[in-house]
Amino acid sequence: GGVKATTDRFGHPCGAVHFNGLNGNIEVPNSPSLQTPIKNLTVSCWFMLDSIAANRGNKWLTLICKGNTYEELYYNPQYRVQVFQSKIQSTISMNTDFTEYDTNFVKNSFQYGKWYFFALTYDGKMAKAFVNSELIWEFKYEKTFSQNDAPLNIGRDIPGDLEYFGGS
Repeated sequence: GGVKATTDRFGHPCGAVHFNGLNGNIEVPNSPSLQTPIKNLTVSCWFMLDSIAANRGNKWLTLICKGNTYEELYYNPQYRVQVFQSKIQSTISMNTDFTEYDTNFVKNSFQYGKWYFFALTYDGKMAKAFVNSELIWEFKYEKTFSQNDAPLNIGRDIPGDLEYFGGS
């Protein structure tokens, strides 16, 4: 629910998916391949935030979350990719143990209605975030992800406050 096909960044119909920001998400059942990210991870996508889904000026780029309980634990989520931006701060999150501030968030602030390419990489030593192929943030991190049997959520972050992506 809350997900429908929409026009992509090139104007192609049905070339992207729109999430309503209220309850829209895609759930992928657990599988051995979804459990394999333990010490490295790369997630990338094109996205556009909708202002209609904005919550008091807060922007949630909630890409993926491999978790299914509301409690944040060492194994829940196994991994996530989420960016939070408000008027006073911005954070980038990979799991319960890793949520770090983007100290240059004013320069990296996402605008509503504009397409961006976002990538987050983790190689077991450094986490790095890129916007439109430009490195915007990096942070040392040398821990492993604890596997779980939860599904992979696209557009929804479950642990803690329930957040949904609003946009395409």
